[in-house]
Amino acid sequence: MSLAKDLYRVGKSIDSTQIFKNLLKKKIDEHDEKAKVRTLFVLNIDSKTKELTYFTKFINKKSGKNSIISRVHFQNAIGGRGLGYFYLYPNFELKSKNITLSKNFLNIINSIHVNYSNSKEELENILEILNRKKSEIESMPIDEDCYFTLSVDDKFLNESYPEIFENWLNDAKLNEGGLKNRFDCITNQESKVSYSPEFPNFTYDNHHNSMLHILSEKLSLSKESASFIKRGWLYIQNSLIFSLNGLTYIFLPKIIPFDQSVYKELLQSIASEKRAFINNLKVTKDIEKRSLAIAEANFIGNLLNFENKKNNLFKGHKVYFDYIFIDYNHSQKLITKIISSINDVNPSRVVKVAESMEENDIHEGFHLKKRKFENTYLSNYFGRFNLFSMSKKLKGYDNKKKIEKIELFKLLLGVKAISYRELKELFMKNREYSFDNSKRVIKEGFKEALLYPNSFLEKEKKVEKLLREFNLIRGEDFE
Repeated sequence: MSLAKDLYRVGKSIDSTQIFKNLLKKKIDEHDEKAKVRTLFVLNIDSKTKELTYFTKFINKKSGKNSIISRVHFQNAIGGRGLGYFYLYPNFELKSKNITLSKNFLNIINSIHVNYSNSKEELENILEILNRKKSEIESMPIDEDCYFTLSVDDKFLNESYPEIFENWLNDAKLNEGGLKNRFDCITNQESKVSYSPEFPNFTYDNHHNSMLHILSEKLSLSKESASFIKRGWLYIQNSLIFSLNGLTYIFLPKIIPFDQSVYKELLQSIASEKRAFINNLKVTKDIEKRSLAIAEANFIGNLLNFENKKNNLFKGHKVYFDYIFIDYNHSQKLITKIISSINDVNPSRVVKVAESMEENDIHEGFHLKKRKFENTYLSNYFGRFNLFSMSKKLKGYDNKKKIEKIELFKLLLGVKAISYRELKELFMKNREYSFDNSKRVIKEGFKEALLYPNSFLEKEKKVEKLLREFNLIRGEDFE
């Protein structure tokens, strides 16, 4: 509920449709000579003769401001994947090797949103022509990777029907069961409710269809409130996200007391300073190599400094930020899961973890150079694949290595915990095998763990003490 209200406030403050157009626009650099896709494929419909023509246009830096590519509103796909994503206008990328117009015919049809247009009859006529000419369209040759778009009478749909974007932006999904007269849970005003913002995080349909009826009971929203939440979600997903050390955050500003005009000014000031702010958050490579926890503590310190700066700018209001940990698909630019908020992971706790690791001489140790046998490395237990791949000089596996680091980082941040049995299994694996998966046996055939038991035990006690200190062991008695 609190996140829904925060998003409502963000969405209500961003009242410019153009801002959202810019946020969702797919950036095609005409000056990038090394870009893989350099061709635009245009399918044109003559609305009078109902004939189809097509042509290709090479994208280059000589195109100029009024070039054909500059007129097309290329947009990233909206929504999820599978059946859940769509385009507001027919413009997307085609791959010549495995994707043809025949495989993208449904994409073309589904990207013409009759219900969001003020000229429904015209668009229905276009759909009729496309469906009748399906076989002709499917036979059109795609010689190379290209961008595709549709025009009618030599005008692109985003030029002829600009209202589609705005009408979609202000729309909301009507839930099953129809409208009901109830109090809007955001505004506390009696309204016709039963709308949702179209995002899985605010619906139950990503769990099971049988849960859909609960939505209007738990989150009773008017169309206006749902559309503001939708706008807020689009804005934060494209403007208030950043990554550091493998974790991705939503950076959500708040003010007390709340004032809509001041909040709008705050969002604008953050947007104008975002690049400088992100650069300021980056830590030196030396700090990052020493300890991810220390780097995170340094990162939190920078955020707090940024808060102080904003408090000085907006006097009379308390400015603070909520940092929400998320799973984020960078290639598709989609938030797939909200993990937890910094409200659940106190910044002071992060600093204490870093301090405790330094006091106990515990290192992350995601490196092979200058490793010392007497040091205690978390990577010996929680980063074995990273160490193995480095020792064997394996190429690739970047995602697997990153996930392993992120899982350790989540543990240190308190986002997840480990059972005592799992911890003991990690200890035993480190006793039996080195990070290159070779058995820890000396030349005479004796196991290292039997010859030097205290060395292994002391390190394990340090790691266990750290985890116990921050309540990161769950499920079993470990006294």
